[in-house]
Amino acid sequence: MPCAVPPKAWSAAATITDRAMNDRYIIRSAAGRLVQCVSERQALQKAAELFDKYGPDAEIEIYLNELSTESILYSQQWMRQWNDRRLARA
Repeated sequence: MPCAVPPKAWSAAATITDRAMNDRYIIRSAAGRLVQCVSERQALQKAAELFDKYGPDAEIEIYLNELSTESILYSQQWMRQWNDRRLARA
């Protein structure tokens, strides 16, 4: 039975997958700590730990792959709102 997808398409899909798996989520906190995580879920779990440790006014941001204004995923304001919702559900 012939392959329905040409090999070139498989290599293109593998490239996209590899690129996505190389993404790094970087947490920057006011305490000067930089923490790298391999998934968004892991980054948010670590951020929750940092909020629990440093309090609800902790300055935490999450970036994708590098520390720059273009790569910020979650600002300090968004993270504080997320933490408030997280605590309200607990």
